[in-house]
Amino acid sequence: MKKRYNVKIEPLTAVHIGTGNSLSLLDYCLFDSKKGGKRYARFLGDKILDNVAKNKELLEKFEKEVKEENIKSLQKFFHANYKDAIIYMCDVTRAFEKKYGENIEKNPLQNAAEVLEMYRSGNVLCPTIPGSSIKGAIRTAIVDSIAAENKIDIERLKIENKNKKIFNESKILKNTDAKNDPFRAIQISDCNFETSKTQCVGTLQIINKGKFDDSLNEKNSSQIQAEVILGSLVLRNSLEEKYLSQSFNILIDEDLQNKKCVNYEISKERIIDNCKNFYGEGFTREYKNFYQNADFEKSRLIEKLKLEIKKIKQEKNSFVIRLGRWSQNEFMTLFDDKAEHRSRTVFMLNGQYLPLGWCKCTFEN
Repeated sequence: MKKRYNVKIEPLTAVHIGTGNSLSLLDYCLFDSKKGGKRYARFLGDKILDNVAKNKELLEKFEKEVKEENIKSLQKFFHANYKDAIIYMCDVTRAFEKKYGENIEKNPLQNAAEVLEMYRSGNVLCPTIPGSSIKGAIRTAIVDSIAAENKIDIERLKIENKNKKIFNESKILKNTDAKNDPFRAIQISDCNFETSKTQCVGTLQIINKGKFDDSLNEKNSSQIQAEVILGSLVLRNSLEEKYLSQSFNILIDEDLQNKKCVNYEISKERIIDNCKNFYGEGFTREYKNFYQNADFEKSRLIEKLKLEIKKIKQEKNSFVIRLGRWSQNEFMTLFDDKAEHRSRTVFMLNGQYLPLGWCKCTFEN
C-alpha cells in the first residue's frame, strides 16, 4: 500500500534550480514595461530564423548582417525581431537592469550579461522544482537525524573517506546494497510554478565575514546573474495566495517498510520533525554566524525570514527546507559543527541580502 500525501510548497526567499546552461544576449533581451521599468523576454533564436525565412525583406536584411560576420549585428537583429519568438517573460531587479545597460554593447560571446537558466521540465515553460531536489533535501535531514540517533561520529567518517565533505551515506543507513536504502520507499513528484508573476532575473553577490570582527563585506568579484522563483517574503503584499505556493505529492510505500525491506521507516511525522530540526537549527546557526550583526538596511528580509522560520517551527504539519543552488554547503551535507564558513552567496534585491533556497512545506491531508 502506498500512502499519498498532498504537500504545499511555498518559496520564502528565492530559489534557483539550474540546468547548467547560460543564456547570452542572443537568447534574451529587456524591453520597456507598460507599468514602467524593464521586463525580461526569453526568446528562441531558431524561431526568429524560422520567421525570417518566411519574410523576404527580413531575410535580405538578415543575410546582410551575416555577411558582416559581426556578432553584435546578429544580436541587434535578434533584439529587433524577438517579439514573435518569446517563450516566457518576467520581472528583473534594479541591479540586473543596471548590469544589462553596462553590458549591452559588449560581445555576448564573452559572457557579457550572461544569465544562469532556471530548470523547466520537458516542454513546460514555467520553472520547475524537481521532486529529486525536494527528496534530496529531506534525505539530508533524515540521514543527519539517524547519525545523531546512533551516535555516529561524522567527523571520523569524513576522515576515513579522505576528508571528503560528501561521503558514503550507506555507513549511516547500514545499507548492504541499494535495496536496503529507506528512500526506496519514498517517491516525490515535480512541482511547477505556473505563473510568470513569481519569476525574476537578478544578480547574486558573494559576501565575506570579516577576519577580526563580524562585519560582512561584499567581495570584489564579477556578479552572477540568474533566473529565480521569488518567494512570499518578497511578494506576499502584492500577489494572491494562489500564486505564492504550488503542490507536489509524496508517496510512502508502507509495504516495503512493513516487510523490513529497508533499514529505516520514514513517515510523515519523521519528515516534519527531522526537517524542522536540521534546517531550523541550521538557520539559527547561520543567522548567528553571519547575519545578526549585518547592516540593518541590507538584512531586513533576513529578519523577516527569521520570524517566519520561528513561526513554522510551531506549526504541526509544516516544516522548512532549503533547495537548489547557493543553499550553502552545510545545508546540503551532514552538519559539521567544526567547519568554519566565512562566505555566503545572496540574491541582491533592492539593496537587500536575500539568502537563497528557503521554502516552507505543509502537509495538506
